[in-house]
Amino acid sequence: MNETQTYTDKPYYKHFLRGTHSLVSENYDNAIENYNKSIKQKSDFFRSYKNRGLAYFYKGDYDRAIEDYNEALEHNPESAEVYNHRGNAYLSKGDIDNALKDFNKSIELKPYISEAYNNRGRLHAEQGHYERAIGDYNTAIKYRYDNIKAIKNRATIYIKKNEAELAYKDSDKVIELRPDDPEAYYLRGQAQMLKGKLDHAIEDYTKAIELKLDYVEAYNNRGYIYVKKEENDLAIKDLNRAIALNPDNAKAYNNRGRTYNKKGDLDAAIQDCTKSIELDPNYAEAYFTRGNIYEEENHLKKAIADYTKAIELKPDYNDAYSKRGLVFSMINEFDSAIEDYTKAIELDPDDSNAYYNRAEAFAYTENLSSAIKDYKIALKGMPFIYSLYVSRAMNFLRSEEWDKAKFDLKKASSKGVNIALHFIARYNSIADFEQEHNVKLPSDIVEMLTLP
Repeated sequence: MNETQTYTDKPYYKHFLRGTHSLVSENYDNAIENYNKSIKQKSDFFRSYKNRGLAYFYKGDYDRAIEDYNEALEHNPESAEVYNHRGNAYLSKGDIDNALKDFNKSIELKPYISEAYNNRGRLHAEQGHYERAIGDYNTAIKYRYDNIKAIKNRATIYIKKNEAELAYKDSDKVIELRPDDPEAYYLRGQAQMLKGKLDHAIEDYTKAIELKLDYVEAYNNRGYIYVKKEENDLAIKDLNRAIALNPDNAKAYNNRGRTYNKKGDLDAAIQDCTKSIELDPNYAEAYFTRGNIYEEENHLKKAIADYTKAIELKPDYNDAYSKRGLVFSMINEFDSAIEDYTKAIELDPDDSNAYYNRAEAFAYTENLSSAIKDYKIALKGMPFIYSLYVSRAMNFLRSEEWDKAKFDLKKASSKGVNIALHFIARYNSIADFEQEHNVKLPSDIVEMLTLP
């Protein structure tokens, strides 16, 4: 006969059951009150300590939770579940070392305990060790195929790693297992965003909001997509809702600032970005957005300051390097511009715009060979931007490579580019070009570059 059958009529056990019912119902204070009574009547009943620890944990009182888990282990030192719970409490306190010890001990005692692998995966994820985290999530799912938490956690890591298809499969699996889980739709929406399927992402965020009306992140992300789709009024509506639900939401203010910028309301845009920075001074994206607005307003020193701050906070922010390089070019600080474009290319070797902009900066610093190399790479990445041929042709003209220049000019012209207009936009006249670069253009090229 087991303990439940033997002691169901005992007062301590009745209080334990009442406490457990309250714990499941999320009435934590009532649960603690009943576990107190249970422990008072039977001080060596480890399950009351374990469950009271859970109640304290869910209330956010991690120290008292750990005290109860310690007491539970005094009475049952081989409980893998309690080690797992205590590891969770340590992790919530930021005590990584003790959390890891407890998760490892839990797995040592019970190698098939799915939740301990999931929680250790969370620890690795918080440390930025994504591959270790995925390994633990894989094991958690192996031992319990329907471990919803582990599947969602793995999807979250895949999103951070930009592995959209894997994130989509995981979030879709959760929806299959639990069709009413709003977070699963939210995660699938993020995966759809990464895949570039914006309309599908909107559908998933909308479903998440239907299931959870106060889902701030879903409103924010749906608003962000509306910004990208130039549906600015819908974007502002969603972002207003996100801010109303959470007035401290720095991301929503930043996204709304981007929307106001697109609508041409620059004052409101700067106000929102500044508010975002006040709420989260370490939010690099808000500095980047405000830098874009300052650049548009021609407040170039302020733009450089914001891009610089964004880079300080996020050293791998290649877009910030590219944009700061562009502003340096605008104020004729071409050496600084080249440094920034080079860094942007190091971070993203496929950034064709950075190659093009660096080519322009090289051209201005008379480094024509480097400019021509960069134009060539830019053209590979943007083969349909035929005006790039005109830009490269200008460098061939400066280095008196007439045949190569004519080839590029003819290529651009054949694709509908008004090469003469492009030339005049940069140089007032043929004479100005020849004088500035100390060359004499052949008559056939002069004819190509002369407006009718």
